[in-house]
Parts: sequence; C-alpha cells; structure tokens
Amino acid sequence: MPSFVRILSPEAPLNFEVFLPYSKSESNRALIINVLGGRNCNIDNLSTGDDTILMNNLLEEISCARDDSEEKVLDCSNAGTVFRFLSAFLCITPGQWYLTGSERMKQRPVAPLVEVLNYLGASVSYAGKPGFPPLKIAGGSMEGGAAVIDAGISSQFISALMMIAPKMRNGLYLKWKNDPVSFPYIRMTAGLMMQAGVKVDMSNKHISISKSEYQSTSFKISRDWSSASYWYEMLALSGAGKVFFPELSADSLQGDRYCAELFSGLGIVTGSVPGGIIIEKIDVLNILPGFDLRNYPDLVLSYVASLAGTKKTGVVKGIDHLKFKESDRLDDFVTELQKTGFNIIVKNDQIIVNASTIPSMMKFDSYNDHRLVMSFAALSMVCKEVTIANPDSVSKSYPDYFEHLVQAGFVVDFSGR
Repeated sequence: MPSFVRILSPEAPLNFEVFLPYSKSESNRALIINVLGGRNCNIDNLSTGDDTILMNNLLEEISCARDDSEEKVLDCSNAGTVFRFLSAFLCITPGQWYLTGSERMKQRPVAPLVEVLNYLGASVSYAGKPGFPPLKIAGGSMEGGAAVIDAGISSQFISALMMIAPKMRNGLYLKWKNDPVSFPYIRMTAGLMMQAGVKVDMSNKHISISKSEYQSTSFKISRDWSSASYWYEMLALSGAGKVFFPELSADSLQGDRYCAELFSGLGIVTGSVPGGIIIEKIDVLNILPGFDLRNYPDLVLSYVASLAGTKKTGVVKGIDHLKFKESDRLDDFVTELQKTGFNIIVKNDQIIVNASTIPSMMKFDSYNDHRLVMSFAALSMVCKEVTIANPDSVSKSYPDYFEHLVQAGFVVDFSGR
C-alpha cells in the first residue's frame, strides 16, 4: 500500500536558516576518483543521500570481490548516476560483472555509453533488452583513443568515460554529436579530476585526457544547489520572507547555482553574505522571459511549479531528456499538474505554462521520484493543503527535507502511512 504525506504551509512568512544536504553529484564523482586513485583521497562532507550510500556500498563490494571467474551481481536500484558511472568503472576492474537495477532502471537507455565503451576496447553486452540495463561486463583493461558519443541523452555518459580515461592505455579523445545536456555536470567532473591531479583539456566540442595517475587530494563536498531550488520555489510562491543557506557557495562547481538568476524573474534576490547565501522575496516582476534549461534539468520542476503557482505564463525549453530520469519526469510531472487543474502543456521540447486558478487542495502521485515530491510539496504555499503519495524518495538526495519543512513552520503529517 502507498504511503502519503499531507503538508500545510506556515502561517507566518518564511524566515529560516537551513543547512542544505551535501551534493550527491560531487560525492559520487569523488568516490569513483578516490578508488581509481588507490583510495588516497580524503573526502569531507560526503552526502548522506541514498544514491551516495549505494555508490559507496557497491564500491566496497567490488573491492572485496576475489574470484575473477565468478560473476558478481551488483544492483544499482534506480540510481542512474551509480549505474552509469559503474558501467564504465567495471570495464577497467578485473572480474565478471552483472550490473542491474530496478524495473525503472531497465527502461533508461544506456546504448550510447555501451557503444563507446566497446569501441574503446571494453567488453560489455546486454543481458536483457538491447540498449538498456542490465549489462554483463568482463572487466580488465581498455585501449582508449578517439571516439564520438551521442551527448543528447545524459551528461553522465561523458562523465563516466572521463573518470576512467586516465586508466586507458591511450587516454581518451572524446567528441560528441548532438548538443550535450547538463554540460555543467561535465565541467564539474573535469574540475574534480583536475583537483586530483589529472589534466583535462575541454572545449564545447571535445574532451582530451591523457593516460596518467590520480594524485592524493582532499575533496570538500559542497552544499547542494539543486536542493536550494525548492526553497527558492517556496519563496517565489509566498508573499514575503527570507532563507539563509549556511556554507552554500556562489563559487560552487555545481551548475544549478543558476537558480539565482532563474528565480530573479519571480522576485527572489540572491546575495552572498559571510558564511553562505541568503535569498529574499521582493516585488514580483511582471514580464518573464522564456528559459532554456537543457543544462539545468534539476531546476525545471521547481521553476515550472513556481510559474504555475504564481499564476504566471511562461515557456521553458530544453526539457525532452527529462523522460529518462527516475520517472518519466516530464510526462509524470505535467500529468499531475494538469490533473490538479493547472493549464500546462508540452509541445515539442518545451513546457508552456498558462495562468491558472489555484485549487484549494492538491493531491499528487510522486512516481517515487524525489524531485516531484519536493516540487509538489512547495505548492502548499499557495493552497490549503497538499497530499503526496510515496514521499519517501526524498532520501535519494535530501534525507532531511521533511524535517526541515517542520522546522520552517510547515505542518507535515504522515498519518496516512
């Protein structure tokens, strides 16, 4: 039976200090780099989200495997980053590996990564439907060299190849076809690799990495800007308020710091102050330009929900690859908002939001997608109450989300469990 959470907004304006979770994107990359470097790195502030715990546990399981002739089964659940990074990592790890995941994971395409891995000398085959998980991998060594990848589905394919490139005999010279999605995550990967002593030559068209060794370093994982976007949404949907994010940095490697610019059109002012970032609601601007969020997929839901909840019209482009996330994030999100009465349509590669009447109560299914849960929960700022089915997926990236809502003055009721 599904569980439910009922959320009511605070009676007073938000005036809150929230210690955001540490970035799972930085954490998972740091964990891979650490193992590739012989575990010679120190990692401070590792994410406590489910995806990072899973990545850490699977890397430990891999390192403890002894018999190279016996196939080992590794279950990545519905963690796309974990599956894609390990798909590449296992290619240079001696052993016979069976990499699998949840039923949803088996619907998420992985062909562009597999094709390039095999072209560069790996041995990867499909154990089910061609082009999708699960995978059989015979790990060993890779020649490397020059290759071309389809970058239009996931930046994680490129990041996965980048991190193992120093271990390839001929390094890696990678070009891509189709415009890369989430390009800031590729820059994040490059930044962490360079911090560990590996030179990465990168342009908007290619990446070049020579055979080399990762060096000892200390990674200090940053607070998570993607998680901050849901507090931006709450303020955008409110009449007034401010939120302080201790230790959040405007100089972060995370591309989602772009939410400061994105939400400025909805009346949110962002400022760097000693010790963190503070955001405050001011008068809302009436004219909102359209935004292309191809590089910022984790900001789409919080921004579109903000447009809908403030009765604004707007267009968000560059969203077609959301169908490959933990849920069919694009279709599921729009379906739930339409069901509640919002006037939102998808046309080609864009979401069109039209001014709508705000219902007094909203009920949503979350499709076990953490980002749907958090974007829907914030809509409680504009209606009497919001009820969400299967809310526990927030632990994937933001385990303390509901606890923080309570501390900020929300009523959070799990009696429907």
